[in-house]
Amino acid sequence: MADKRIVDYVKSGLESGYKPEDLRDTLVKKGWKKSDVNDAIKEAQKQVDKAAKAAGKDAGKKEKSKEKPAKDEEKDKEKKEAEKQKQEKDKKEAEKQAEKEKQKEDKKEKEKEEGEEKEKDKKDKKGKKGKDKEEEKKEKKAKKEKEKEEKKEKKAKKEKEKEEKKEKKAKEKAVPIVYKKPAGKLTTEVDDMLEMISDRKKIRINKLAKLMKVDKKEIKDWAETLESWGIIEIRYPLFGEPVLTMAKKKVKKGEESEDEDLDKQIQEEPESE
Repeated sequence: MADKRIVDYVKSGLESGYKPEDLRDTLVKKGWKKSDVNDAIKEAQKQVDKAAKAAGKDAGKKEKSKEKPAKDEEKDKEKKEAEKQKQEKDKKEAEKQAEKEKQKEDKKEKEKEEGEEKEKDKKDKKGKKGKDKEEEKKEKKAKKEKEKEEKKEKKAKKEKEKEEKKEKKAKEKAVPIVYKKPAGKLTTEVDDMLEMISDRKKIRINKLAKLMKVDKKEIKDWAETLESWGIIEIRYPLFGEPVLTMAKKKVKKGEESEDEDLDKQIQEEPESE
């Protein structure tokens, strides 16, 4: 005999427009047996068909009879609403029951797994007792040696990182050398070029060539020569023309760099004519 709770749940679902296949999948997922669910679907389908047939007869009678008074219609509406609420309640109850059954099954399965695990632990302990003690000592010793080596490696890694940080910090604490044009002396185009680089801190080769009205290749040749003498630096950003800056000098401890973010600015600055 089909379980009434499942029958009520399926009946409610069918009346709400759900397909029997969808209701079957839902109940099976919630832990109900497939055979019980199939029986309940058959029984619920019969009840729904019977109710539909009865409703058809009632509809025929209504067509023959005169329109019901407003009071009777209100009663019918209330009755249908009450039935709907009951169906919803039964549906929720069935879902709750299905969830409880599933939880019970899960609990049993968990207890079974725990029992098997305990049994396995017992066997492992017995096997461990019978193991040669000398072999265990060797394993422990090897483990300790391994841990000792790992500690050494970690220490060496930390020292390396510390040194790298120091080097990075020292690099970041460099500032551009400021070029001063010789006072009261004739200046060359190279002097003008150095003055522009010093004033602007950074300038692209194509822009400098345009300002000085000199060929870009010639500017590049001068720049490479000045870089080899340690007067300027040529930076190569990810995009665009190379950038010229004054060479850097070391900053004393306690002093702050005037242009620590110069490299970052060069990389991020878009190329402009």
